[in-house]
Amino acid sequence: MRLCRRSVLVLLVVAGGCTTITEELPSRPTPVGSPANLPVVTIPVPVPSVKPSPAATPTPAASPSPAASPSPAATPTPAATPAPNAGSIDSIRVGFFGFKCTDGQIVPNNGWKQLPKGCTGYLTATPKKKDNSDVPPKEHGSDIKWNLRAGDGIVQVLPPTFPNDFNKDLLGVKQGEFSLCATVKGVEGCLNGTVTSGH
Repeated sequence: MRLCRRSVLVLLVVAGGCTTITEELPSRPTPVGSPANLPVVTIPVPVPSVKPSPAATPTPAASPSPAASPSPAATPTPAATPAPNAGSIDSIRVGFFGFKCTDGQIVPNNGWKQLPKGCTGYLTATPKKKDNSDVPPKEHGSDIKWNLRAGDGIVQVLPPTFPNDFNKDLLGVKQGEFSLCATVKGVEGCLNGTVTSGH
């Protein structure tokens, strides 16, 4: 049981009744200095000032640089088609070897390079050697290309009367100049002629 400083109340219970006993505890002398007069010494306790570190500003992620567009691959230049081997062909002679005209028309000489209007000229292309002799057919083959370079509307190129890849028929339509060319193994020759009035 805990006792108070100034008095203790003791209760005893006895069989015949209750008796109250009060006991005084001796008083203590008052201390020299009352608590009210004691000097209060305040000791400052340094409190470390902890400033919250500012949250690190997140560094923005670097924007990905757009991928450089790949340079288009250079288009390969097609290799030049090798010129066909002309063999012994030095030139191509294109000329008339005959005419078909109506009655009364003057038929020109084959070498004049003239075609009277209304007449049909028979043409042939002949591959020639350097010495001006004919190249044998087995050497030049049968591949030939015809091209009317000038004279469209002045002459008309027709299938040959004498069937052969190296022959053509040429009809004089109206007066003017024309140029009909033939190419064999890369060598070209032309007949540059004139359609005359035919009288």
